[in-house]
Amino acid sequence: MKSILGKKWHRIPAVMLAVLLVVVLTTGAVFAAISQTQTITQVITPPPSGSSITSPDITVDSVVAGTGIMFVQVFEDAVSVTVASEDVGKTLYVRLNKDSTAWYEKYGVNVIGNPEDNPTGGIVGMMVNVNFGGVDKLEDSYGPLEEGTYLFQMSVMGIPGNVAKDAAKVKVTYSIE
Repeated sequence: MKSILGKKWHRIPAVMLAVLLVVVLTTGAVFAAISQTQTITQVITPPPSGSSITSPDITVDSVVAGTGIMFVQVFEDAVSVTVASEDVGKTLYVRLNKDSTAWYEKYGVNVIGNPEDNPTGGIVGMMVNVNFGGVDKLEDSYGPLEEGTYLFQMSVMGIPGNVAKDAAKVKVTYSIE
């Protein structure tokens, strides 16, 4: 043990250099795991009628790669669907592009409408996910639709993997069919 403690490099003790190296490498690992921002692209298939779907892209903050820690973020009024009379009885679909979630070990999107936010007066909910409970559910729907406006909050959850954040481009598609 004395031989290690007594060694020096340019009059700097080797033990001090080793401690400094550990601190620098640990700091580098922490900075590499700093949270990132990820965008969910909301793709809207325009209804052929007078109905409309509005859903801007969503920005998810504090996504940290390689931690194995699940994140959950909620966005109020993230999706608005106005159903015209000619689309009454049709179905609203939400689809998740599985290829776009390759950065995640698990990923899910809940689209939920509260009773006061839709013409039915009931809770409207749809969920799409990749690898929750070992199952992929890439499409969900709600219908039959009634005339009026539906407002939905969106809950986004996931466990990031270990790949670069540039791969994190998630696509969610909405349509009335």
